[in-house]
Amino acid sequence: MDININPINTKDRPWIVKLLTENWFSSIVISRGKRYDASILPGVVAKYQGSAVGLVTFHIEFHECQIITLDSWLENFGVGSALINAVRLEALITGCSRMW
Repeated sequence: MDININPINTKDRPWIVKLLTENWFSSIVISRGKRYDASILPGVVAKYQGSAVGLVTFHIEFHECQIITLDSWLENFGVGSALINAVRLEALITGCSRMW
């Protein structure tokens, strides 16, 4: 199965807002006392045959990378792992020493 992994682009933002609102009831996430709007964070989309099958958003600060949201709608095909690995690569490229 060919799953394409690509950074979020501007065309993705409207459906990401809808997805976050439907699945998480808001695009706002509070983590460790900080407020994040996941709809505007950097992230990666997984697509299969042109349709989105997964999304991860993350925040990088002070050489640390935190995954804020992770959604996968295609089970047992490694979508979640592929998304996490894409974030891991971005964290390494930007010099992060910690990812969670």
